[in-house]
Amino acid sequence: MLSAKALVPTKPYDGSIDMRSGRELEINLKTDAAGLKLAMAAKLLAWETPEAPRRTLRSIYFDTAAGDLKKKHIALRVRKTGRGVAQMGLKWAPASESLFSRQEVEVPIPGMQPDISLFEAKVAAEIERATEGRPLEPQFETLVKRRVRQMRLSQSEIEIAFDEGAVIAGARRLPIREIELELKSGEEIELYELAIQLVETLPLRLHVVSKAERGFMLVSGEHPQPVIAPDLRYSADARRQSLRDCVRLVWTRDRSSRRRSAQELEDVQANKNFLALNRQS
Repeated sequence: MLSAKALVPTKPYDGSIDMRSGRELEINLKTDAAGLKLAMAAKLLAWETPEAPRRTLRSIYFDTAAGDLKKKHIALRVRKTGRGVAQMGLKWAPASESLFSRQEVEVPIPGMQPDISLFEAKVAAEIERATEGRPLEPQFETLVKRRVRQMRLSQSEIEIAFDEGAVIAGARRLPIREIELELKSGEEIELYELAIQLVETLPLRLHVVSKAERGFMLVSGEHPQPVIAPDLRYSADARRQSLRDCVRLVWTRDRSSRRRSAQELEDVQANKNFLALNRQS
């Protein structure tokens, strides 16, 4: 069962081997249908290269009946984009990385059922150890319509994905309307600066709960709960430490209307403060 700890930065992978892969650095910003439309038309997110056609992404997330992978904060999914070849992906959060950073390994797969033998031998062995050989079963899926733009800034390239769809678990559905900002190359500070500008100028809110976490919450029937912030601590690496501490100030709550209440304004300010601390290094 997930608890309020689901709102805290994802705990680091604690396996006995080093599962190396590509690093993914992205920020998710939550909105509603009107906000998504505004963001797509915003000058701040204007694109220089042709916008890619809208694609449909179907992702099925797997775990054992006992939730062995979830307990270790590992997400295993099989994704198919349009008519393309399905991809089996594994994600986890290393201890040394920031809140927005994940490690991911992905391999092509012939169908929508996972086959961990297709992973590198050490990775497959670690999954076997984590699950103790128990079978992997589908837990939930996400169905998303995505539009992608590439933005070139002075020192970096950022991919902007506009997502609209749902997390689906049986008869239960949770809407997805969000913008993903992913650093493809260059300086990560520009990723944070862009996120700050978007939160300041558009009806967007920082979203720190991943699609996988939301899916497992939907399956279990849990709802996000506020997290009480501990005393702030500062280390030599102020940027990463600030991110770990400040995420505990972020509350996630659904909007009941389009009107901005006093609490929503406080949320926007918390988002701005949270992201602004990252550029103070």
